[in-house]
Amino acid sequence: MARYVGQTVASLNRMLGSATAFPGAGSATTFLTGDVAGGAINTFVNGPTTGSLAAGTYLIIAGGVYTMATAGQATLRIHNGSAGVKDSNANVAANGSFIPMEISLVVTIAAPATFTLQVADNVGATGTLKATATNGTTNKATSISAVRLA
Repeated sequence: MARYVGQTVASLNRMLGSATAFPGAGSATTFLTGDVAGGAINTFVNGPTTGSLAAGTYLIIAGGVYTMATAGQATLRIHNGSAGVKDSNANVAANGSFIPMEISLVVTIAAPATFTLQVADNVGATGTLKATATNGTTNKATSISAVRLA
């Protein structure tokens, strides 16, 4: 198994090259530094952002932990500054549940853009986007990453 994993990693490194070979910054991750309370019913609130990305093709990966005091549904999305570009939903069956969610997409932008992780729920003001998971590393539960592909 170790030989197979080593060969796979070596193959990926050859195909992708090193991060320093990417034009621009290569990759970056931004973590949420404090909890964000949910908004009104079906109203998105902002989590972490990528910061301004130069024109190019990126893999955007966003994930977070959302809690709800009331059973319902939460939507996690990646927003490009003018519209949502990818969504994911999760149902909460029990009150006080933690919902870990992750979404990703490859996007090509012609001009600088900033991407934001957003969350909303269908109950309203009962949820919290968490910066730190229970027993987790401080401020590492919710993040957005951008990896420059081209």
